Amino acid sequence: MKKIVKNNFKKISYGALFIELTGIVFAVLFALAVDEWNQDNEHQELAQKVMKSVQLEINDNKNDLIPHLLTNSERVNNLNALLEKFPAGDAPFSEIKAQWGISLPNLRATAWDSVLLTNSVTRIDLKKIEMLSGIYKQQKDFNEYANYLVRNFGELSGKLSQGQKVALNIHMINLTTLISLGSSLKRSYQKFQDYEGDSSIN
Repeated sequence: MKKIVKNNFKKISYGALFIELTGIVFAVLFALAVDEWNQDNEHQELAQKVMKSVQLEINDNKNDLIPHLLTNSERVNNLNALLEKFPAGDAPFSEIKAQWGISLPNLRATAWDSVLLTNSVTRIDLKKIEMLSGIYKQQKDFNEYANYLVRNFGELSGKLSQGQKVALNIHMINLTTLISLGSSLKRSYQKFQDYEGDSSIN
């Protein structure tokens, strides 16, 4: 019995064994390469999807921001006119009330958060990533300042009875700063859209 096994083993040449093993290794490596290629395609498709979401989010944010900038700018102009009309700071409350407020957009960063969470950053052009990082940093600064104004608006309103002129001037300065931050953000949105060539979304 042992002799038969030995004889059968001797019949298998080392060359044939090498070819068979090489074939197995090649098949495994090929399967791994195909799997990696499929994963790479999936990651690339995901990056394209989240990038499209970012483009739409930026467009929506820009369109939401613009009317609020116009409203706040109009308020500043009207407050200036009010102070010129009543330099002593004795404007009727009804006229003050019409301009006493802050118009704020709802700027989102959900799509950008998805880019960071899915690690799609590695699949997107570096120039775009740099632009987007800057844009969403600006947007965060704008939102933080807007939230600061909202938190302190009640206190500022209380100052009207103490000194109307001072309160109106502070309100104008706050709105002017908000408009400046918003205008800079709007330009960054537009710059990115021009770079992407997707201004047609507007």
